[in-house]
Amino acid sequence: KTGKIKILLLKYYYIENHETWNLITRVTSRPGFQEALNNFFDLLQLIIQITGVWIILAMQIWWTSIVIVIISILLMIISIRSGQVLYDMDKKVTMLTRLMNYYASILTNRDAAAERTLFGYTDEIDKKFVQAHRERTDTNLKTITSRMLRTKISGLILIIFGVFMMIILLNHISTGEISAGMYISFVGTLMSVLNGFSWRIGSILQNFSGLKEYFKEFSKFMNLEEYLDISDFAQPHRKLDFEYLEFVNVSFKYPGTDKYVIKNLNLRLEKGNHYAIVGANGAGKTTLIKLIT
Repeated sequence: KTGKIKILLLKYYYIENHETWNLITRVTSRPGFQEALNNFFDLLQLIIQITGVWIILAMQIWWTSIVIVIISILLMIISIRSGQVLYDMDKKVTMLTRLMNYYASILTNRDAAAERTLFGYTDEIDKKFVQAHRERTDTNLKTITSRMLRTKISGLILIIFGVFMMIILLNHISTGEISAGMYISFVGTLMSVLNGFSWRIGSILQNFSGLKEYFKEFSKFMNLEEYLDISDFAQPHRKLDFEYLEFVNVSFKYPGTDKYVIKNLNLRLEKGNHYAIVGANGAGKTTLIKLIT
């Protein structure tokens, strides 16, 4: 099933629930599988480059290969933890973006113009929009800063390692174990690889770590309960003739949940009148419409 078909088959509870809808938004707005494939090939290419340098080092100075392994593991730990932190920040950004879009639709939607004039909530909603925008901006700034800081730390570790190897290899020139030409060639190759390694390994592993969290959420999304068939909720249209529709102390909660979406509702809708149902996102407007229809 594609994500769009899955959403169509989901039970109404998941559409009304804040956390579930944020999950759906994150999962369906990211090309996770294509991203994972691209990261795999990038990592494979980087491993081939590093392995070549590792073999040459092992042939000349055996213990340097062990140092490379240790440094690689250290960088992997830093990058993986960074990826988890960044994905959590992305989750917050997704939630704030959805909230901003909701406020923006209230402020700009022509269908809500009459409501804005009637209830005079424009200033209050505008304040909430600005607050959500500032919070999202701060979170994005923290995400960028965190990513750059971890990249710089990884780069610094590799620079120290590169300088250390240059000094060690100089000693091998003096003992005649390697020639000056080999030294220059090897150092040039080493620094070229480390220069790319410093930012590529961090970016690739951060993405892999984030993708790991993504696929966890994708699994949750695919396991959300759905209607067995779309026809389960497609009822034939019937023309009803009535003078009024009345709710008397009506309460409703979705199966398997403890929270009431609607509780002790008393409502009377007269024939021939027009009504507007307004409320915060997740307040139960859609649920009420489903109960009516």
